[in-house]
Amino acid sequence: MNSLDFFFYSFVTFQVKVLKRDLDDSRWSAALMTSLFLCIFIAGLFMSGSLFYRNNIANMFVNSKSIWMMLGIVVAILIVWRFFHFVKYEALAVKRRQIKYIWIYHVINWLIVIGAPVLLFVTFRLYLYGYV
Repeated sequence: MNSLDFFFYSFVTFQVKVLKRDLDDSRWSAALMTSLFLCIFIAGLFMSGSLFYRNNIANMFVNSKSIWMMLGIVVAILIVWRFFHFVKYEALAVKRRQIKYIWIYHVINWLIVIGAPVLLFVTFRLYLYGYV
């Protein structure tokens, strides 16, 4: 199980067990939430790479709002397609039971949840002001 699958599985199980939501509804919202954090992480990586070498992709991220929407739509379609057609929730539950060191995946989850928005914010601000 890779960290993206565990991230999706954690959102689904939280919504089903804690919030008492339906499994299908929580799969949809977990897929969209996973795509949101993946989109933020991808944008943060592009922006952090552009701090050292100014490139056209980073300029598009800063100057255009449509690139953000296109990235979000493409990532959401790919994530929903992946988790509804290729990876089943039941298979993820079986893989979750086989993980020996689960705390590593929890640390990665928290790094993504906290680190991705912070990375995007800091790199976006540094890119605007040109501190590197």
